[in-house]
Amino acid sequence: MPAKRNQVLKSTLGHQLTSLCKTRWVERHEGVIQFRSEFSQIVKALTLISVWKDAKTSTIATTLLNSLCTTEFLLSMLSLIDILKITLSLSRLLQMSNLDANGASTAVSNTMSTINEKRKNCEQNFDKIYKEATEVATGLDIEIKLPRLAGRQTKRENYPEGKDEYYRRSIYIPLFDNVSNDLSSRLRFSSLDCFGLRGIIPSILAKANRDNETIFIKNLETAYENFSNIIGSRDIQTNSILFEGELTLWKNHWKSEKEKNKKLSGDIIEVLDSFDLNISPTIRNLLRILATLPVSVATAKRSFSTLRRVKTWLRARMGEERLTGLCLLHVHRDVTVDIEKVIERFAKNGNRPLEFIL
Repeated sequence: MPAKRNQVLKSTLGHQLTSLCKTRWVERHEGVIQFRSEFSQIVKALTLISVWKDAKTSTIATTLLNSLCTTEFLLSMLSLIDILKITLSLSRLLQMSNLDANGASTAVSNTMSTINEKRKNCEQNFDKIYKEATEVATGLDIEIKLPRLAGRQTKRENYPEGKDEYYRRSIYIPLFDNVSNDLSSRLRFSSLDCFGLRGIIPSILAKANRDNETIFIKNLETAYENFSNIIGSRDIQTNSILFEGELTLWKNHWKSEKEKNKKLSGDIIEVLDSFDLNISPTIRNLLRILATLPVSVATAKRSFSTLRRVKTWLRARMGEERLTGLCLLHVHRDVTVDIEKVIERFAKNGNRPLEFIL
């Protein structure tokens, strides 16, 4: 019976709906947006299934249909999409394997400012959503109405009696506030700033003016102290003195580049490749630390998925070296492996009855 229901849905839509994946947040965004795009066809498919003679299937379809064809669900779906279309690009960015802390911090800052701006203009934004909901409801013969309300609410908020005002205060604004608070708690700028190391990046360093330059340099020196134990073999005080000199030369170099109207890069890898960092070894090490700091858990999850595919029940007793090699081969498929060199290395490891090298 599930296959029969799925066949009705596929024949109505023409394709399969995107499921809400538990691990890939991008697919959750796309799944909700696709659900909105195919909303009318989904309602049509449920209407067809609701008249089947099978009591269990028709009852489930009728229950889903009654839940979808309500004002609360329609406005909640459209309000959620109004947020997801902003956070979708951030979700994609945070799952990239080559993302650095600077790019992540910039993307989070832009997303948060956009959400806060939409929250300030919530009346104008919700008017568009309410008009869209009215058009969808008219096409599906759904009545936009208020839920049953008491004269005076004692356990919940007392919202105005106007339909648009009621749903704006009860659905749209709480949803925006919840998402904004959740992003602020999960993506703290104190974590993304990596203890202030972003200040070494030329595009950010050149923005420091005379008013905030002292604070800016102090934050960089504080950030340096957090990583000083893994940078050099000298004592901390000696390293701090050398770092002050390198930082002064580094700052003056990029300020002179800015005065020449040259574009200052914000990408850490480009800075490492374009500048002779032998002049500033401490800054070179800090840039390497900043480039390798993990921004999200996406890369770690990819390694877990790779391990699950490689280490099957038939390979459960393989050695650690072989397991690591197979995982690296699986992940880095773009790296060309010379078979002749592999055979030659295999032949030289220990005495073998069969001669591989003549």
